[in-house]
Amino acid sequence: MTPAPGHVLLGALRMQSADAGYATGWQPQPALWKRSSPPPAIVLQYDGTTWNPVQTGADPAAQEVVLFDQTDAWAFVKTQPEPLAPPLPNDVISSVQHTASTIDLPWQTVDWPFTDIISIHSVVRAVPGEYWAAAHYQVPPGAEGDFHGELLHFADGAWREYPSR
Repeated sequence: MTPAPGHVLLGALRMQSADAGYATGWQPQPALWKRSSPPPAIVLQYDGTTWNPVQTGADPAAQEVVLFDQTDAWAFVKTQPEPLAPPLPNDVISSVQHTASTIDLPWQTVDWPFTDIISIHSVVRAVPGEYWAAAHYQVPPGAEGDFHGELLHFADGAWREYPSR
């Protein structure tokens, strides 16, 4: 047993072997947090002995990072939604990046056609270049806790809802 550094809240674990892997999670919001969106994600790498925070090369503001291995990862950035009438009470995913080379090289921004997705709860790789994700979204007026679930599919370089709403 080992404690997570700085009270990090861990949400996913991917092990490539008994002595190599990644844990991802998020940092709790400090009491005096002034920004509107949640603090950035944290990625820990296991070297067979210890877990250490690593910089992935993704947008440092990404609150959700999904790593499959050293050469395949996704990053999701949440921001306040564009002014809507009535407004959504939660931040929405506004920017998405992917890397298919190594996590420390520049990541590519991927078109994100959605305006109301508030979180990604799991991303699975079906085959290289094809992914499925479970997501939550809100539609105005959207109250706290008023979430809807859906599946997203990434294939041929684009994210789509499955089935379409």
